[in-house]
Amino acid sequence: MTLKPWMLPAALAGCIAIALLSALPQLRGLAAIAVAPPISSMFRTYAQIILFAPILIAITSRDIRRLVWVIPVILFATLYAWFPAPFFDYIWDVCLIESVFLLLCAEALSPTRGIWLLRLLLFKLMFCMGVVKFLHGMPEWHDGTAMKYFWQNQPMPGFLSWHFSQLPDMLQRLLTLFVFIVEVPGPFLIFIGRRSRLVYFFINLALQIGIFISGNYGFFNILTVAISFSLWSFVPHTTDRSNRIQFPLVYRYARILVLFIVFGWFTTSLWYTYKTVFPGNRYLHETSWIFLKNAEQREMLAPIRGTLKFFAAAKVSNPYALFGMIPKYRMEIGIESSIDGKTWQKYDFKIRPSALARAPIWYAPHHWRLDHQMYYESFRIRDPQMHEKYSFFLGVRWMPNFIGKLFTGDASVCAHLLHCPLSENPNYLRMRYLYYTFTTSAEKTQSGNYWKTESPHPGQFNEAVITRENYLQLP
Repeated sequence: MTLKPWMLPAALAGCIAIALLSALPQLRGLAAIAVAPPISSMFRTYAQIILFAPILIAITSRDIRRLVWVIPVILFATLYAWFPAPFFDYIWDVCLIESVFLLLCAEALSPTRGIWLLRLLLFKLMFCMGVVKFLHGMPEWHDGTAMKYFWQNQPMPGFLSWHFSQLPDMLQRLLTLFVFIVEVPGPFLIFIGRRSRLVYFFINLALQIGIFISGNYGFFNILTVAISFSLWSFVPHTTDRSNRIQFPLVYRYARILVLFIVFGWFTTSLWYTYKTVFPGNRYLHETSWIFLKNAEQREMLAPIRGTLKFFAAAKVSNPYALFGMIPKYRMEIGIESSIDGKTWQKYDFKIRPSALARAPIWYAPHHWRLDHQMYYESFRIRDPQMHEKYSFFLGVRWMPNFIGKLFTGDASVCAHLLHCPLSENPNYLRMRYLYYTFTTSAEKTQSGNYWKTESPHPGQFNEAVITRENYLQLP
């Protein structure tokens, strides 16, 4: 069975539509509390121009009519990289930019042969996520019990996650084994042959469906399946008109530049894969990692560091390392407000765990980004120094911006909450912390609750009253 050439671009176009429909209504409020990324605007602009201009010239010199769709796609890939940090630095955001970039490179070079670029991306994505779990992850990935912690401690559990957490230990171990098969040896099927690629397509499809229905990862699973369409064979263009190059001399030189760009992407991807397999004492987490000013960056060879920064600036070559370590407990941060400092009322987030009887909500492929980022804020609070040193995404201090907007009652920010409890702007705020775990089936039958909570030790985290004068000094 073969697919039509337009099907893979159409699948990625669907992912772009989902991303924009979800992101644009949230953009104003998130921009109000965003932080500056660890990269200069000028450097990112230069990188995008140098990377995308030859691709644009190569594609349109083959057929000038392609401007109709190439310009909007390049505008998306470049502008989406500028969406406010850290709320648009998730793995699915950078993966969407990278996949669109590679699709454009394939179109500029040879759509039939260039499809291998997306196959290599799929290999990097799946293999690196598997290696970080089963080679360098928590011991529970090795003994098969990791899924027991995953269901409740993933960033945003879906409705079925509670039900999956009730499965017996043997099934949990089998699910862990299935994840291992799909993510570690499975990606090598991509290189064996057409039938092997189709086998991998379907087993990976099963994994993505399972993740999609049990968690909330925006459009990530849909995007992974869209990239997986590259594993199919495609009907080649057969008409002479479709293969005719309108400006052959321009195309020849532009194509050479695109080949250099693809080589740069391949070498950076190879380096990211190598560092995922052999990390040494290093920590590789995200695209922004290369811009942090720590000892590892200073020790890297200048050509390697410069190339990584160049491609990372445009978010077109990224590392993928996810869920190597899963917390054994889930900490939720609550924010309370007061007028007089005595009577406190709580801000409710749209879908974060709060009321014990409230079931986890499934809302993918939409992505409530503020709620999701609060999950990672609990990581920063538990270990701020490590994340400040090794991860911009996990270590950046965006919370003071959020608190400041709550003090002023900013409507665009309050729209990201379920409701703001006070009819007037608060004079005091404070944070409260609770550990959440899923109830068992027996506990759910008795209490009707999906969650049970436990308070941390007094003084373990900052619970001081926050005022308009001191909120910028939040740890």
